[in-house]
This record gives sequence, C-alpha cells and structure tokens, in this order.
Amino acid sequence: MPSDYDVWHASALNVINAWLARGRALQIVTIRPDEFLAWLEDKALPNTAASRRQYVEERASRVGSETVGIGVALDAGALPNSDA
Repeated sequence: MPSDYDVWHASALNVINAWLARGRALQIVTIRPDEFLAWLEDKALPNTAASRRQYVEERASRVGSETVGIGVALDAGALPNSDA
C-alpha cells in the first residue's frame, strides 16, 4: 500500500475508472481506522491486503448496513499486489 495518500488515491481512481469502463458495478465502503484496528485486534490479524479485503467484504455484506443486498466483487488482476 502506498505510504502517500495522494499516490494511493490516484491509483484507486485508476482502478475505479478501469472497472467502470468495463461495465462493472462498484461499491465504495468507508473504512474508519479506529474501527478497522479494533477489528484486527479482535480477530488477532495483521494489517495486510488480505485482512483489509476481508474487513471490507464483511462490512459490505453486514445485515442491516447501508450496503445490504449489494455484493463485493474483487478483480485481483486490477489491483496492485500489496501485502503491506
């Protein structure tokens, strides 16, 4: 994961635009750092790309959330490879 927010944001926008250009539907899930870090601690997980993905998938599919009924699709080929 890039250490600079602007670099990360530009990369994220590129991925979003690439998905939209292919006709894919996207769901944006807000990650609040304090809630995410508490979730990591509760699950005894390291902060990696895989755990962030798991957290987002859980948030997106949570019953009663603002995102109920909307799935999460991951296209690993469209995302930069990062486990940091």
